Amino acid sequence: MKISLGNFITHQNQLFMNKLLSYFLILTIAFTCTSCASIIKGTTQTIHVTSEPPGADIEINGVPHGKTPTDVVIKKSIKGEPIVLKKAGYEDKVFTPPVVFDQIAILNLFGLVGWGVDYFTGAIMQYAPTSYSIPLTPLKK
Repeated sequence: MKISLGNFITHQNQLFMNKLLSYFLILTIAFTCTSCASIIKGTTQTIHVTSEPPGADIEINGVPHGKTPTDVVIKKSIKGEPIVLKKAGYEDKVFTPPVVFDQIAILNLFGLVGWGVDYFTGAIMQYAPTSYSIPLTPLKK
């Protein structure tokens, strides 16, 4: 079988184009299917909670998370996670830390999958500020 120089160059060009297309597809999938906020910052965040007076029990979704003052790892969500503070002789205090858009999510660019993952995991939002001082109200006698 005789291969001419023209056929060889055409074959080499075809191999190069196939390899280039493969790299392009891999990069396209990597950029459109990633969820940047979920990957870079995660789906939880640490916040600091104090109370006046200190020593209040902290509950999130009915699960104890220690006593004030302390750092609490809280799941990120679109609306925020309600936190309950309980202390004998005081009214229970429920507060929801405010959430703001996490700008790292912009790295999703045009990747609808990434936006969807970050939205449904709550990673598209972050708690701000990250420190809360909550006054407790004494029970009325």
